[in-house]
Amino acid sequence: YGIPLWNHFALGGSPFYTMIVGSPLNPLNFIFLLFPQSEASRALAVYLWVHYLLFYAAAYLLLRAYRCQRAIATIMAASLALSGYLLSAHSLGHLLASSVAVPWYFFFQRKYFSEKRFYFLLLASAALAWPIYAGDPQFSYMLGLFSGCFFLYRKKFKEWGMLGLMALLASAAHLHAAVIHFVIHRGLR
Repeated sequence: YGIPLWNHFALGGSPFYTMIVGSPLNPLNFIFLLFPQSEASRALAVYLWVHYLLFYAAAYLLLRAYRCQRAIATIMAASLALSGYLLSAHSLGHLLASSVAVPWYFFFQRKYFSEKRFYFLLLASAALAWPIYAGDPQFSYMLGLFSGCFFLYRKKFKEWGMLGLMALLASAAHLHAAVIHFVIHRGLR
């Protein structure tokens, strides 16, 4: 039992656990375990809707953190969660799952700067690592670059270093397997 290291059905056999785009470690993949295999289409529908609802919740909380009125935040969050970009990402699960992390990251970053609680920096680092598990690490890199500019502008060097280190540690379970696969198959032992 566990996550298979090798996919025997793709390309005559290919690594599974180490493939970032396959996103076997995406935390929301547990939804598929709640349904029997015959209900895979229903599991996929629930999986997609959970992503849209999580995006909505994060966008709403982010807008409220910036003191938008409840009605405006509700409408704006719904328009973002049901935007053409996000709705068209349903066929690219890694893109949809990574997109959900963006408003959560900005929400936790905002909360950290307004309340100065380490807890929010920790949650921001988890949101920064989420796209790596979801299978689209470019989101993490772009958010990392943006946060670097933002933190450096505000002269928060220590916080930015802590955020980066915690995000790296949070994504280590996925990155470790990819590094091991690279070392073994590229002969860098």
